[in-house]
Formats: sequence, structure tokens, C-alpha cells
Amino acid sequence: MIIAGFMVFVIGVIFIISYPINKRKNARCTGQTQGMLVEIRRRYGSKGRRKSMHVYSYSVNGIEYMLKTLDYSPQADRVGDVCPIWYNPAKPEDAQAFHGTDKYLRTLLIIGIVMVLLGMFLTCLGFVQQFIL
Repeated sequence: MIIAGFMVFVIGVIFIISYPINKRKNARCTGQTQGMLVEIRRRYGSKGRRKSMHVYSYSVNGIEYMLKTLDYSPQADRVGDVCPIWYNPAKPEDAQAFHGTDKYLRTLLIIGIVMVLLGMFLTCLGFVQQFIL
């Protein structure tokens, strides 16, 4: 129970930390252009889980850019699909394929807070079970 509680706590902290990062990225990336999914690189991580790197091609002011990200655009499932790409007008290479709404980001923050609290509760309960009972 202690380990499960700690894992829930850590995942909650990651959600909470990601909120301001994604909020700032959304604030910076206000320009929008059309991009194309040009490659999906699949590989296996250290724990045997499959990860996919999505590579998008997009252009701003006639200059071609490539975006390599673990995030994906819900509009682009296959290579060749077109999707919106949000970019920073001051620095077009700073871009993202997924632009979460404020409601979406707030939901992640709330889930993170709930997970932190639940993780703390489960960890404390695990200590009580192990050392007191």
C-alpha cells in the first residue's frame, strides 16, 4: 500500500508540475499554421513500453520547420495527415502539435491535486497498517 500510495502521489505531482509548463507554452504558441505528420518513430522504452515520436513538418513565412514530439495531434493519425500546429511567432521553431484548452489544463491540475491527496492518504494508511497494526 505504501508503494502504491507513493506512485499515485508522484503521478499527481507530475500532473501539477505540467500545468504551469503547458499554460506558458500555450501562452507563447499563439500563431497557427497547417502542418503534416511526416513520420512516426516507434521504439520501446526501458520498461518495455512502446513510445511513439511524432515528426511534423510545418512552414512559417516560407521557412520549413520540423517538430519532433512525444505529443500527438488528435487530427493526425497517419503519415500524410494534415493538422494544426501552434507556434511562437517570435521563435517559430518553438511549436506544439497539441494546444490544450484552459478547461483541459484545469482538469489535469484538479486530477493532479486529487492524486496527491489520495497518494498521501494511501501512504499514511500503509504506514499505519505496517507499523501499528
